[in-house]
Amino acid sequence: MTIQISSRCDAQEINSISSNILFNLKKKDWSTNNFLTGIITRVETGDTSLSSAIGEVRSNRNTEILAEADRIFDKDMICLKNFVEANKYLRDEQRVKNAETIWEMIDAHDANLHRLGYEKQIVLADSLLLDFDKEEIKPIIASLTGVSEAVENIKLSLANLKALYRESKEYDAAKADVLAPSIQKNHISDIINQELIPYLDVMSKVEPDIYNESYKVILEYIESINTKVKARISRLNKQEDLVDEID
Repeated sequence: MTIQISSRCDAQEINSISSNILFNLKKKDWSTNNFLTGIITRVETGDTSLSSAIGEVRSNRNTEILAEADRIFDKDMICLKNFVEANKYLRDEQRVKNAETIWEMIDAHDANLHRLGYEKQIVLADSLLLDFDKEEIKPIIASLTGVSEAVENIKLSLANLKALYRESKEYDAAKADVLAPSIQKNHISDIINQELIPYLDVMSKVEPDIYNESYKVILEYIESINTKVKARISRLNKQEDLVDEID
């Protein structure tokens, strides 16, 4: 019986098999064999898609980075509020009035904007910073202890948050077009099991000098992965049996 890819292989194992099959087959020039090159192209397309799908599922790094950027922005916003609030208690009455003016601007844009969702806080913070940049407001901010630096920090953290938020939206849009790894792996397995292996099996007998070497290497690699899969399944079954015994 011809060796085929085990149905118990996971997406990573199928990805490994297809990548190695492609590596092996591309060592030779099959350009005169339209049938085989057609299969290779389809395996390659599937392999690329599967690699992408696995990467999408594994990676939540974008979310983590965005959350960290949001945390920094939140701290900067709280820092600004605290400095403005502290300036209200200065002995200089004019600076107290200046602090109250800035606080009113913050409050007009929602003093708790840092607690809102990304989109709302970005819009409100952008609007607040535009007001801060008005010529008549700049000297007021400059007169207050710690406020100028706090505003500059917000500008930096907001710019970073906006950039990462845009990236996350692009990432989500791209992810929506990626098929689940389970679907991709089954597609590749079918091509290899139902088309590539049977074809190479026949051709290795018809023209062994051309096909036999590649065919043997591919079968050996599939068999090695299948052996690992069997070992993994056996190990999991033993663990389940042990849990049942304990229960």
